[in-house]
Amino acid sequence: GHYGAPPSPKDTRRGTGLLQEVQRQETTQDLLARACRAEEDAMHLAHAGQDLMATAERACVRATQQTNAALARRVEETQALKAQLEAHIIQTDDTIAQMEMSLAMTRQSLESHERPLRALDTQFATRGRRTEREGIRDPVHDEMEGHLDQLKTSVRELSEKFSSTKQILEQLRSSKQHLQQDYKNKSLAQKIDDACIKVTARKAMELDRNDPRGGRCREPARRKQRSVPPMTLDTSNFMDALTF
Repeated sequence: GHYGAPPSPKDTRRGTGLLQEVQRQETTQDLLARACRAEEDAMHLAHAGQDLMATAERACVRATQQTNAALARRVEETQALKAQLEAHIIQTDDTIAQMEMSLAMTRQSLESHERPLRALDTQFATRGRRTEREGIRDPVHDEMEGHLDQLKTSVRELSEKFSSTKQILEQLRSSKQHLQQDYKNKSLAQKIDDACIKVTARKAMELDRNDPRGGRCREPARRKQRSVPPMTLDTSNFMDALTF
């Protein structure tokens, strides 16, 4: 039969197979060496990443401990300030009660001077109706004027005391309101600090997912749009109207 030579792979010349085999093996060995180097580089990177993560974790733990310690000190300071505010509020309440009592007593004293003043006015008016000969300055008149001067001086002093006491009482009430507001703010700050101490890493991630500002908030499920059937225009009546 007529048998021809089999076709050479990739149209290469005869006698080059050994050379190509050697090149193929060298290529394979080169690929293996490159793969080994890549694996070594990957292992080095993995170890470096693990070391970096361990360092970061230690830094995070240390920072967390320092933060919790600072928060604990802050809570203690706030608690001490609250105790001081409570004592000041109680003391202010006692002072307000005393000032209110003093104000009431001063008012009663002022009211008690009203009757003697009216009596003196009546007496002066009655003695003013005396005849010209009897209308002289006698010891009784001098005594009445002295009594009137004493009453006026007492009323003036009591009025000044009443005014100053009332002013101080208003200042005390305003101060009490500021103390109560400061106590309320301290209580709120203490609650916030307590909540911060109780926050764990998992709780922080949950809060971060719920806060849209954190960028991790899950997108709400989109509502499926209701399919609206296409509107069809019934023209039968229109066409009937056009027919004559």
